[in-house]
Amino acid sequence: MTTIRFCEQCGARMESLLREGKQRPVCVQCAYVRYSQLIVGAGALVETDGSLLLIRRARPPFPNSWCLPASHVEEDEQPASAAVREETGLEVEILDLVDAYFFNDHPQGCGIFLVYRCEVVGGLL
Repeated sequence: MTTIRFCEQCGARMESLLREGKQRPVCVQCAYVRYSQLIVGAGALVETDGSLLLIRRARPPFPNSWCLPASHVEEDEQPASAAVREETGLEVEILDLVDAYFFNDHPQGCGIFLVYRCEVVGGLL
């Protein structure tokens, strides 16, 4: 793994800090997090009785935006596992892959977003 010494956003020193359960290079000045791979996200498409489950983001990026429940896929994780660990309180089962979308509007880089059709098998919102 290449050690990132300086921030590509502001040029300040990078430091290895715990972020999202893993050690990642983080800028000491602007808090930019450098991910070591293309960002891969996995979302759960949950439809029940003609309604679509959406969440309203509380944190950056995109605070107050509505989106599918989703997670970033870690480099050692299957994408479907990330889709089912979304934090709604529901237990879901993957039915099929709906589609894959490219994005380039994330502040930490571009990536792929995988959408899985899911069925609720337990839990409560």
